[in-house]
Amino acid sequence: MPTYAPPRSLPLRPEGLALRVEGAATAARERTGLLLGLVLLLAAAGFGLQLGHSSLFIDEVYSWQASRGSLDDLRHALQYNEVAPPLYYLLLHGWMQLAGSDSEIVLRMPSVLAGVALVASVCWLGGLVAGRRAGLIAATLAAVSPLVLLYAQQVRAYIFVMLALTIAVAAVLQATRDRSLRWLLVAGGAAICSLMLHYTAVLVLAPVVVWLWYQPEIDLRWRIGFAAACALPLGALLPLALEQTSQGHHDGASTYASLTMFNAVRIAGSPFDGRATGSFMIARELGAVIVVEALALLALAERFRGVRARWLIAACGAVPLAAVLVASALAQPVALTRYTAVAVPFILVAIAAVAVRLTRPLAALLLICTLAASGVGLLAAQRDEGRNPDTRAAMETVAHNWRQGDVVVGLGLLGFDGALSYYGEKLLPPGSRDVAAFRTLAAAGEAPDVFGAAIDRHRLWVVSDPVMSRKALRAGLGRLGLKPVYARRFTGNATVQLVRAEPTR
Repeated sequence: MPTYAPPRSLPLRPEGLALRVEGAATAARERTGLLLGLVLLLAAAGFGLQLGHSSLFIDEVYSWQASRGSLDDLRHALQYNEVAPPLYYLLLHGWMQLAGSDSEIVLRMPSVLAGVALVASVCWLGGLVAGRRAGLIAATLAAVSPLVLLYAQQVRAYIFVMLALTIAVAAVLQATRDRSLRWLLVAGGAAICSLMLHYTAVLVLAPVVVWLWYQPEIDLRWRIGFAAACALPLGALLPLALEQTSQGHHDGASTYASLTMFNAVRIAGSPFDGRATGSFMIARELGAVIVVEALALLALAERFRGVRARWLIAACGAVPLAAVLVASALAQPVALTRYTAVAVPFILVAIAAVAVRLTRPLAALLLICTLAASGVGLLAAQRDEGRNPDTRAAMETVAHNWRQGDVVVGLGLLGFDGALSYYGEKLLPPGSRDVAAFRTLAAAGEAPDVFGAAIDRHRLWVVSDPVMSRKALRAGLGRLGLKPVYARRFTGNATVQLVRAEPTR
């Protein structure tokens, strides 16, 4: 019987192969876009969760105070009350004017939007460095980073400078890849914005300028132009920076910004730090190990030589950490992760770039440990210990029980005395909204308002941290002819004690 061979497939023509490759690339881009959209939704949900639940703390109140008035008021507050460039305060001023409100949610909403944009920018940077998968991994890590969450819900400039620097570095890499002046102009603009947002931007831009200088793909004139774009704002800001630092604002932070082992671990594991200041130490230690290992592997291991701009990413992640540690050891105590936040996007990109080049078991172990450290920090941020001192609840209690002639004072912790003024203005009757802050009860008793209230037999409300013993309260208030008749504690990452004192009979 005759046999029939199956028909042979026709050879694939070059144009058919090109169409198939283009179709696969389009499908991959669509999948990446879909997955990135899901990650951005995750970030938006996480950053927006309980946005107004935590009370404002003192640094947020400083931002509010600097931005609420006229531009002349802003200039004065910036010069004497802050240690930062003006751009964020100008943005916040415009936002409050546009929104017509200064509630906690309204004040924090721009930071939420900047946080979501940061996640997208980290994906862009990670994709340029090590491919789409690395970009998605880095974006996911940014979306669940406790430190990113902290600053995406805070009325401060840190999330904005992180965003500007990520865009600047990604645009520099795009410019060198495409030999594009347009992208280098984008990088220069983002670099200028970052310097106008916070002085710590220089800790990232310094390695970027050095790295770009050795890239022959970019014309020498363009490289000089980028360096000049970074140098000119620094020169313009220098007089303001000197004036701000001469006010001694950093001296108050020296007690909790000194270089201790606890603070060193927090610095080394910056992406895993958060609002809960005294807990989940094991997670912080694990995060520190992950950061050090990822940066070292990316910079030194032979396996990662093919990662694009690996030295740049490693330097942008390591230099801010090292600079803050060295400065705290040799000069001014600044061992706080607010000053190393600028390194976090690049550390997360480094972790993702290492993960995609490791074997699957090692990559899975690295990512599981990273997500575990982040997860512990995120859970702690949703608990009472992860919220700012609850000055709002304390002042709501005062307002609910207010009598004409009452006086409110704050004692102790630097972290909430400014918040008392914010909530006093929102909640207390006119004429009683200025809440004075004192270091001790004895110092408060010498203030004319407090002494006068005691003489006139009015009540005194004391909002204190740390919590004062009943013996100390009786002794301090007894000198004023007062006695404590009501006490309550409000939880947070610092406990707020509210005491009502009334005249003795």
